[in-house]
Amino acid sequence: MVLREMQEGVIRDGLWAQALVEATYDKEKAKAIYIRLRAANMQEDTKKLLVKQIQQALKSDEVKRKDFISASGLKKTPLIKCPVASSGRVQRFQSNSHPGL
Repeated sequence: MVLREMQEGVIRDGLWAQALVEATYDKEKAKAIYIRLRAANMQEDTKKLLVKQIQQALKSDEVKRKDFISASGLKKTPLIKCPVASSGRVQRFQSNSHPGL
């Protein structure tokens, strides 16, 4: 990507100045140093972006967990089995009116 930027004429002035100083103003050496510096800069930018996205995802997940936790205190109603005479299958249903069943 750095080479593509350079071919398109996109050069970060601060990084280019740093590369020139490190290369004692040798433009060929400065190009190699600039590529190394810009690649490291891109990696750092990518890390920052990923950290930001992860933090946003965690914040969003925290809101969802709060909703789940608030629902966890609801009263559980036991399920009972009720045979159906015509099919012989067993159906499950909730019984609020007969708490011991």
